[in-house]
Amino acid sequence: MNEQNITAYLFDFGGTLDINGKHWSVEFWEVYESLGVPVSYEEFRQAYIFAEDRADRIINQDYSLYNTLETKITLQFDYLKKNNADIDDKTVEVITKRCYADIINNIPETKRILKKFNSLYKTALVSNYYGNLKTVCEELNIDEYFDVIVESSKIKIYKPDPRIFEIALQKLGIEPREAAVVGDSYDRDIVPAKRIGCATIWLKGKSWKEQNESTAADFIITSIEELDKFLS
Repeated sequence: MNEQNITAYLFDFGGTLDINGKHWSVEFWEVYESLGVPVSYEEFRQAYIFAEDRADRIINQDYSLYNTLETKITLQFDYLKKNNADIDDKTVEVITKRCYADIINNIPETKRILKKFNSLYKTALVSNYYGNLKTVCEELNIDEYFDVIVESSKIKIYKPDPRIFEIALQKLGIEPREAAVVGDSYDRDIVPAKRIGCATIWLKGKSWKEQNESTAADFIITSIEELDKFLS
């Protein structure tokens, strides 16, 4: 990556800016385990998939971040109860509060990084989300740091389809070679961005599945703080 040619940075949101490289399935499962929710990891994985498949149809553009988390966890519990899990609905609120607090704890560092990048480069947020990404960004007070927000549910194009990145580039008025993409998902962020000619920075953290391949990543970092070294 020739940093002198980079004029814009495209950031992922979920798992990247909100929770610093941790896939949301991992975040949820860690909280489940800490609370002793009596389900196996495989049962949880199936509940997570079920919830993600349905959340997009329920969450609307006015949902807050807390409401988004609560909806997803409620859907997970709905699946688990239908499959005879002995769980208490009151735990939904506890898990939601824990996950929300984890995001809020991460946001000050995220804001610091975004403020610096936005002062030096064009910046875009490119994310698979539920239609309420702008609302969530406003809630977290990070919306001002993006020149462009491209959300999958709004345009009906979802990562890893590289067109979602191409739309962001068009809105920014730049070529792929002028952009660097930052994301936590190797398959959904890094590979498609590299395919169209962007530079790539993989925020490699706790993921949904083990990923040993890394050839599409120009740089690998393990925390959002490491983005400081790309500032010029």
